[in-house]
Amino acid sequence: MPPFGRRFRTLLSLSFATVALLGGCDDCPEPSCGPRVVIRLNLPAAADNGATVVACHVDVCATATLPAPAAPGAAADLSFARTDVDGSLVTRADGSLQLVVNWVIGSNGDRYTLVVRDGAGAELASLDETVIFPAAALREGACLLCSSARLGDPA
Repeated sequence: MPPFGRRFRTLLSLSFATVALLGGCDDCPEPSCGPRVVIRLNLPAAADNGATVVACHVDVCATATLPAPAAPGAAADLSFARTDVDGSLVTRADGSLQLVVNWVIGSNGDRYTLVVRDGAGAELASLDETVIFPAAALREGACLLCSSARLGDPA
C-alpha cells in the first residue's frame, strides 16, 4: 500500500500547485494556451478585396486573399491555410480598414512581418517588428502559461 499513498500525495500536491498557479490567471483562455502575437496594420482606402496578405513569423509564412470589407463595425475573416495563424479585416465605424492577424506561436525576439500587395504586386501596407513579451507576474493577475503581445497600429 505505500506506493499508492505516495502516488496519491504526489497527485494531490500537483493538483494543489496547478490550482494555485492558475488561480491568478485573469485572461488565459485555456490552461494549454501558448504565446499569442496580435498584429494590427491599418490599410489605405485603396486596399480592395483580392489583394494578397502575407504574414510571416521568422521564416514561416502564410498567405491569404484580402476579403471584401464588412459593414462598418464588423469584420471579415481571412482564410490562411495554416492552423497557427488567423486573421480578419476589420471595418471601423468610420469606414477605415485594419488588418488583424493572430499568431499562436512565438518567443521573445521573434520577427513578424505583414505585407499587403495589390493585384499588380505593388505594396499597399507593411509591418516588420520584433516581439518582446511582457514579464508575467502572478500577483498582478497574469497567466504564467500564456502570454500575449500586440504589434503594429493601435486598435
